[in-house]
Amino acid sequence: MIKPEELYGIKHYDYGEEYFGSDKGMRFRVARQPLMSKDDEEGKAPVLKATVWYTPLSYDNTPESDKKDKEFEYSKEGYEEMIGWLNSCGGGDR
Repeated sequence: MIKPEELYGIKHYDYGEEYFGSDKGMRFRVARQPLMSKDDEEGKAPVLKATVWYTPLSYDNTPESDKKDKEFEYSKEGYEEMIGWLNSCGGGDR
């Protein structure tokens, strides 16, 4: 089970950094989309994008067809919803 204190807080993603983790065979990536705040000037509201996959391969080496994405509001509430979604993806219990 992924707990909020095991991940970086929402402010971490303001800096355009991704977070990669794993839980019981599930790998995941969390990132702000768009990554950098300069892109916000184009009128795009940022979102948190979570991606999960179940192969031993890295994010870059896993085919897109083997990944599942979901976007969440870029807020504390969206961050908490994202953690719930990651946990619902089941890790080793998928």
